[in-house]
Amino acid sequence: MASFPKKLLLLSGALVVACVLAELGLRLFAPIAVGISHQPCIYRRDAGTGFAYVPGSRDRMQRFFEMDTVVQINADGCHDVERAAGAASAFRVAAIGDSFTACLHVPIADGWTQQLEHELGRRRGAPGEVHNLGLDGTGTDVQVRLLAAALARGQRFDTVILAFYGNDVEDVALGPLYREVVDGYVVTYQDEAQRSTMLQWLAAHRPSAWLAAAYRSSLLVRALCNTFGGSTLLRSNFVWPGQVGLEVRHRAPQAPLEQACRDLATLAQRHGFRVLVVPVPARHDAMGSMKVLTQNLPAYALQPFAVVDVVPDMERLLAGAQLTYQQLFWQHDDHLNAAGNRLFAQALAERMPPR
Repeated sequence: MASFPKKLLLLSGALVVACVLAELGLRLFAPIAVGISHQPCIYRRDAGTGFAYVPGSRDRMQRFFEMDTVVQINADGCHDVERAAGAASAFRVAAIGDSFTACLHVPIADGWTQQLEHELGRRRGAPGEVHNLGLDGTGTDVQVRLLAAALARGQRFDTVILAFYGNDVEDVALGPLYREVVDGYVVTYQDEAQRSTMLQWLAAHRPSAWLAAAYRSSLLVRALCNTFGGSTLLRSNFVWPGQVGLEVRHRAPQAPLEQACRDLATLAQRHGFRVLVVPVPARHDAMGSMKVLTQNLPAYALQPFAVVDVVPDMERLLAGAQLTYQQLFWQHDDHLNAAGNRLFAQALAERMPPR
């Protein structure tokens, strides 16, 4: 009959083997339940737009097990290549929009703005520039303000693309949100009262350094924490008002989207550029953004612009590439993946007028 120490040793060894096998199994199958979501810590508070990217900042964007991208912000505060002042260009285009334009989910070279720059340069036989002014989590009103700021800095464009996504209407109605990085957490809020409450909550619920390190390193630790609770700030570093029981209120005046379009039309007339409004196809409804756009804006608000529907060309290109529509998106995220960005850019290039 084995002694108690020997039994304890055998039991401990069996437990270690079981933990190792469980860890290996989780790493092999990578279930979404033990994935993490990391928002890059690249934000600063901004009085005019609520928040902006920190120029020159760099961090990782992670979504569960399918997305792990290094995000690099250029000197102008954009997720874009560095732009040389006064560079000779056959065309100068600016793209404004939300996360579907900022494209933090893919490397800069794979984003649709860079893909469009290359495609237009190839078609027109001369190099040009497509500047990415996108900022995730924003509505059309903030996007127009970002464009106005770029124009105020002396940048000039012959074309501005407003990449409209269906949730932009809700983002405009909420009004500009603030966002900042606090001890590795991206905190978003509407006013100072919310900020104070959220920072107090974060300080009270922030996990210890050793638990956070173990959670990042071991999938088994993640599974245990997720099962028994307490993993909210371990699974994601993004903190929003609803997470702490605060209500997010609509703050914008009546018809805020219409006002944003009027502001964009005024900028276009003052600075001499044309505007293309391009509804971004949604994962669950290719025409979803187009429907939201036409349902929420009267015809006269869109009259100064050209509305470009890229869906027919994307469907044709899909057939030629032998891809399905769902293959243009991430499996566990509604954003376009690298293939989706490339196809979107190709379709848009075909729809853009020559010069």
